[in-house]
Parts: sequence; structure tokens; C-alpha cells
Amino acid sequence: MKIVILDTETISDGSLDFSAIERLGETEYHASCSSACAAQYCRGAFAVLINRFHVDGNFLDACPSVRYIGTFSTGYNQIDLEACRARGVCVCNVPAYSTSAVSQHAICLMLMLAGKAHLYASDVSAGKWEEANYSIFCHHPEEVYGKVFGVFGLGNIGRATAKIAEALGMRVIVHTRSDSSPYPAVSKEDLFRRSDFLSLHAPLTAQTERFVDAPSLALMKPTAYLINTARGGLIDEEALADALNRNAIAGAALDCTVNEPVRPTDAIFQAKNCLITPHIAWGATETRQRLTEQVAENLRCFLTGVPKNRVV
Repeated sequence: MKIVILDTETISDGSLDFSAIERLGETEYHASCSSACAAQYCRGAFAVLINRFHVDGNFLDACPSVRYIGTFSTGYNQIDLEACRARGVCVCNVPAYSTSAVSQHAICLMLMLAGKAHLYASDVSAGKWEEANYSIFCHHPEEVYGKVFGVFGLGNIGRATAKIAEALGMRVIVHTRSDSSPYPAVSKEDLFRRSDFLSLHAPLTAQTERFVDAPSLALMKPTAYLINTARGGLIDEEALADALNRNAIAGAALDCTVNEPVRPTDAIFQAKNCLITPHIAWGATETRQRLTEQVAENLRCFLTGVPKNRVV
């Protein structure tokens, strides 16, 4: 059985062990590729494993032997599910591999926004502490204790992030479709009005696209912050950039953007008070190794006739 792994450079710097996948069949690796190259590489393949590569009907038609698509991700918006369903191709994702890492990164971003530690570290490196003789107060750090931490999307990561925020003494509110929230559930409008820190943890769907738009941003406090470790498409970036540049909200921290990598010409790249990290919340070595092993387990289960984490 031929297994092809596409876009390996998006998941590994060479430090990961892929032997769990290799034990399942002849495995071929490609660091990156265009759609045309991918179709060529995957001819004769039974299983294709991807991260960011876009799977559509044209790709599947060019590779009729492919019966399985596995993602190195929780999200699967890069895959045309209807095209896979129509051709009888199974799609499996990995829903819970990054919970600890992403919740940690979301809280890290919140603490950077509140505590300004990165700004003070830069000041020390630049010799400004010596110039000040004692303390530097110019960045105005603030406590998170007692503040309202809003969560959009109460899946595994949303719950884990909320739990950490609660441990920090914050008051958690949520906007979710879940019927079993341990925290007060509020409307979308109240989520934006009440949150001091609003953290996004929902998948990108037709219903959630541009959840953060100009009308919702207008509801936020001028002292409030927005955090996104989910998907860039949850935010109307031009509306957010405008709100930041007008000081309508205090700041934002984004681990994901609509264009990845973000472009210097993108409005959000040039916005005031906006921290951007390179979609790295899931990137801890332990996290990526766990992901690789779970991708292998998904494929193994499919081969035994009992698919695991099946999307289609």
C-alpha cells in the first residue's frame, strides 16, 4: 500500500518520528508541492496525509486510487468534503491532540497583552532600564484577576483555556452551542459587550466565518482585547484593523490570519497594538509527535474496517 505525505514542512523541522506511519505501508514524503505536482505524486496512492494542502474534486479525479485522506490537523476546511463523499473517499482528522498546547498559547497571548512582558524585555535589552535607574511604567501592565474572560466555542480547547483563566481568578462567560456549559452562557452580543479578554476557539464554518465583524467589534469595551488561536477566517481583518487603529479596542493577539503567512500589505499586519504569532500554538514538539502518532492510528483503524475520527 502506498502512503503519500504532502507538505511535510508544515508539520516537521526534521525532529519528528514517522515510523508509526511507515509501518502501515510504503511511505513517500514531499516537503511542499503545487496541485499539479501533488496529483503526480499521489497517482497509485491509497492514502494521502496532508496538513495545509487543499484537496478538491480535481485532485481526487486525478488520483482515483486514493481512498483515504488523513489530516495532520483538527480543522478540515482545506478539504472539499462533498467531493470526497461523492467519490467514496474517507476523511479523518485529529480532534484533541493540541488541547494543552493551544490553550497554553492562548493564555500566553493574553498575558502578553495584559502584562506587556515582551515590551519590558525589549526595553531592558535596549538599555532603557539603566536609563530609568529604577522602574519603567510606560507600558501600563494590568492584572487579569477579576476580569471577564469570554470564550467563543466550548470544545476541548475552549474548555481547557477557560479552566486556566478561571484558575487565574477570572470570571468566565461563554457563547457556545453546547448544552452542558459549566460557565454562564451568553448571547453573541453580550459576549462582545462584557468580555475584557475575548478568546476564539470555534472551527471555521459557513456559520462562524467573520464572527468578529465591525458591528460586533463596536460592542466591545475600549479596554478590551481579542485573542484568536483558532482560524483566521473567524475575523473580518479589515474591520479589526480599523478598530485597533481607532483605539476602539485596546489590542489583539492572533496566532492565525486569513492569509498565512500574513502579508506586509494586509491591513492586520500594519494595525496598531496587534501581536501576531505564526500559527504556532500547536507547534510544541511533544504536540506534533502526538499528532503524528494519532494520524497513524486513524489510518490503522481505517485499514481494519473501523474508522476513527471520521469526518466523511
